[in-house]
Amino acid sequence: MDVRDITVGMVGSGGDGVISAGEFLVQAAAAEGLYAYLLKAFGPQIRGGESCCRVRISDHPLHTHGTGIDVLVAFNWDDFRKMSSELVVKEGVFVIYEEKDPTPENDIPIDSAISRKVCKIPLTKIAIDVAGTALAKNIVTLGILAEAFNLPSEGLQQAIRTKFAKKGEKVVGSNIEALNGGASYAREHLRGVATRRLAYTHGTPKMAITGNDALASGALYAGCRFFAGYPITPASEILEWMARELPKFGGTCVQAEDEIASISMLAGASFAGGKAMTSTSGPGFSLMTEALGLASVAELPMVVVNCQRTGPSTGIPTKPEQADLYQALFSAHGDAPRVVLAPVDVEDCFRIAVEAFNIGEAYQTPVVVLSDQLIAQRKMSIDRIDPRAFPVIDRRRPTPEEIDRYERFRVTADGISPMAIPGMEGGAYVAAGIEHDESGDPTSSGLVHERMNEKRSDKLEPLRERADLVLRFGPEEARAGVIAWGSTVGVVREVQERLAAGGKHFRILAPNLLHPLPTRIVQAFVDSLDKLLVLEMNHLGQFYHYLRMHVDIPRSKTTTYYRSGGRVFSVREVSQQIEGILS
Repeated sequence: MDVRDITVGMVGSGGDGVISAGEFLVQAAAAEGLYAYLLKAFGPQIRGGESCCRVRISDHPLHTHGTGIDVLVAFNWDDFRKMSSELVVKEGVFVIYEEKDPTPENDIPIDSAISRKVCKIPLTKIAIDVAGTALAKNIVTLGILAEAFNLPSEGLQQAIRTKFAKKGEKVVGSNIEALNGGASYAREHLRGVATRRLAYTHGTPKMAITGNDALASGALYAGCRFFAGYPITPASEILEWMARELPKFGGTCVQAEDEIASISMLAGASFAGGKAMTSTSGPGFSLMTEALGLASVAELPMVVVNCQRTGPSTGIPTKPEQADLYQALFSAHGDAPRVVLAPVDVEDCFRIAVEAFNIGEAYQTPVVVLSDQLIAQRKMSIDRIDPRAFPVIDRRRPTPEEIDRYERFRVTADGISPMAIPGMEGGAYVAAGIEHDESGDPTSSGLVHERMNEKRSDKLEPLRERADLVLRFGPEEARAGVIAWGSTVGVVREVQERLAAGGKHFRILAPNLLHPLPTRIVQAFVDSLDKLLVLEMNHLGQFYHYLRMHVDIPRSKTTTYYRSGGRVFSVREVSQQIEGILS
């Protein structure tokens, strides 16, 4: 049966190359103009242990990892048992597993009520025979999948050549042999056996990128030239990307001794006139909150990325959650305003990174970007981003007239004071965490403190009218709607498309700007509806309760659905909630 959409799941132990195989499939799909969505999952171990991936490939844009797995590859069933909640299979699933695994076909740990086609294949033996090493069994598997299910074989060869080019032609050649060896086995033993084959035509090549890499790229484009960070899952890839790429553009990347040092370095870099960023996750963000207050009171632009993971404390480092919202909004002593943004998918990460720097520079304020593991470590093939569509803004500098009697924190009509940099003649000032007057001199006056608080808060008010930072999807005439943010928006969009095909319609409101909340825009959306669903991935319903602080949300027409993270929302789960309000 030819299909326009297929999902492959793979599971194995450390060293089986499961994640690498998934990334090859995404790169192959991108090379041939297809859309792909890679979702990775890891066991709780620091190193090694079980891992799995799901790769969905289609000729149309994708918003989620899909509804279930069409093809399952298990290098061993013990690992599958540990990761089975990540690898939900469809009716009629095609199962491939290593011949060396002693599990009889009748005992494989898949619900016996689900129809399936099972093939035991000597993956390790083929790898040794054709490539001389058992390590190539993941590449052999890709050859089998490409041949049996019509996955992008030309793209796979291109991806393998690109990946191993620096290792020399011998390594490239052995991996191509492994790919061809798997394809040969499939032609000989699996011809006509596959239950589903991907039907597609070649399209314009796309780019394969993760959310973390897209965010780092957007920061670089926006002018970030200083990055300081400390490794933490699932944000470490941003630090790794910056360490590799930033020096090429005259920038500096520092792996600091901890998160406190990281954000403190940002304060110094920003004071010196540089555009600066750090990245972390919830535990590291907790350590940064005091310096965030410093950036707020000293009116220093900086960008802090929080790739949320399941908490509290260490939590589940490799799983997503949207439970750091309160932390991003309120974690400070005193009134310490900041801006909070959230991308909704991988492609959106580039745009939001640019916006974060632009807002930070324009309003001289710290900006928090709330990503999460599902976006950060997801790899997708997307249409190429044209950076020319994103203007870049720099901070306001003092004019010659202003520098004559320079007051760094002068109260202006819009609350934005000109910001001098060290070395500017006449522009010397003190940027301190202690309360200060307009010139920067310390003060204990309650009246001055009140005036400075007003300045720092009121200057952000125009952001509430940024309609371009509130995404909308669906027909305006629909009387039912969903408000969601961050990574949950993708699954809602997929449900929207599926239900629309059956004549059921609803609207989506997805704010990129979480604080200051675009209150008028959100209120107008709520008022236009007969039924509303607020959806989020945390136990306490943080987003819903935050909305109610600023927006009149009548309980009579509002349904909420929130639960803990650790499991991504499924299309079926969200569809049930949305169909509930539609009915």
